[in-house]
Amino acid sequence: GQVKFDEETSNRNKCRTTITSGDGAIEQAFGHFAKLYANYAQILIQVEQCYDRKIQPQKRNDVKKMLELIILCIIELRHQLVKWHPPNPDVRVERGQKQQHFP
Repeated sequence: GQVKFDEETSNRNKCRTTITSGDGAIEQAFGHFAKLYANYAQILIQVEQCYDRKIQPQKRNDVKKMLELIILCIIELRHQLVKWHPPNPDVRVERGQKQQHFP
């Protein structure tokens, strides 16, 4: 498969997304970032295979730049997944209750 490559700066901005708060925003944001993460992981595998097959140094350098950008997007998405991970209902603290401290 072929991957289309735009300018570096526009690609960096494509992996950044903002989510507004509201009902179900945490689950919606987590699902959104999980889907993006899975898509970028698949793209990374394809571009990595392309990089391994390239012999010409100029094309190999271009594919390497693209690999680096994809890896940066994946790292940013992992941070977003940690940020938007829904709280576990077993340890959720209701309003007015104190959080339990575990030893």
